[in-house]
Amino acid sequence: MSIHALKIHVLIVLLGALCLGFASAPAYAESTDEIQVNWKVDGGLTGSTGALWLTFELLKDYIAPQQCIWCQTNTMDETITDSLSWPTPKYAAKTADAMAFGGIPLLAVGALALSSGLEGRIQNLGADDILLAEAVTISSLANQFVKFGVGRARPFTIRDDPEMYKDRADDNLSFYSGHTNMAFALVVSAGTIAHIRNYKAEPYIWGIGMPLALFVAYTRVAAQKHYFTDVLIGAVIGSAIGFAVPWLHRNTSISQTKKDPVFHDVTMGLGNNMVSISGKF
Repeated sequence: MSIHALKIHVLIVLLGALCLGFASAPAYAESTDEIQVNWKVDGGLTGSTGALWLTFELLKDYIAPQQCIWCQTNTMDETITDSLSWPTPKYAAKTADAMAFGGIPLLAVGALALSSGLEGRIQNLGADDILLAEAVTISSLANQFVKFGVGRARPFTIRDDPEMYKDRADDNLSFYSGHTNMAFALVVSAGTIAHIRNYKAEPYIWGIGMPLALFVAYTRVAAQKHYFTDVLIGAVIGSAIGFAVPWLHRNTSISQTKKDPVFHDVTMGLGNNMVSISGKF
């Protein structure tokens, strides 16, 4: 399966889950306890950024830089790439593709769906999924703008076998790693949603998802597709957007009410050598 098909596959997984959420959403503006979603705004933003992301990906042969703009590397990146590169880099590339565009999206979507269903909060499904998709499409579109503008040569193009990969339009899109960016955006957004919701699946999302995201970053270097700095920046930006999208949708009034206990009906009584206080909070 081509990388184009895999990227379309992950968007279909996310938008398919999103459609289920739309089907269960009674109104465009929804407050599901801890998270608030405006279906018109968030749905429009997710759809537009997702459409642009796929459009730029499909037009990559025409808009990607044909010659490297950032052609030089550095000792640190060269040393790490040499130490992590697999004997057959193409196997590492296929592993990263399968994990970033298959395993991690299914983990993120599935964990949130199971949490909302098993904990009797299935009404959360739509809001959870739209925020997950929104984090992915925004982070992926931002990644494309940087890639096309920076034009960094991939490691394999200046090493022993420049013909290792046949997609010539991809040669100068090393900075920063889109696979790593997506993997961390998915895991961190799912983990943040689970944290805000206080889902029981939160430890599993972090405990399984983060090692998988780190493995994606490792295999992209092992495949000679990226340098260490490419995957480092991909992890940072993907994590930042993955955290920010759900965190900015928190229902802060409910969170504050839950956080700060308020005492009601407090009474004090005097008895034999003792004082009693009772109340509700």
